[in-house]
Amino acid sequence: MSGETMIIEVDTIAALGSSAGTIATEFEGANAESDTIAGAVGHSGLSESVREFAHGWDDKRKKMTEALKAMSQAATAVADTWKDFDKQGADALRGEGGQSGG
Repeated sequence: MSGETMIIEVDTIAALGSSAGTIATEFEGANAESDTIAGAVGHSGLSESVREFAHGWDDKRKKMTEALKAMSQAATAVADTWKDFDKQGADALRGEGGQSGG
């Protein structure tokens, strides 16, 4: 591996974690939003179709929400770990690490 460079896009990974968390939150509130939209449609048949669609995929949405939360937590942990690893490496190179002398 001599001469090879590894680039970790930590900010991109952190943004993924944030975005996945935001999407999970939106999914959790989807039924309330669909009920609001259905009430504003103004046509009882269409209104009921909106509600049926939104409530009809509750199980799938729940699984997707759980997966998005897990992805959010994992991506955030990866970004935080890489930031810490990078800082520790930089500190060690500068001789600033909390290393005990032998």
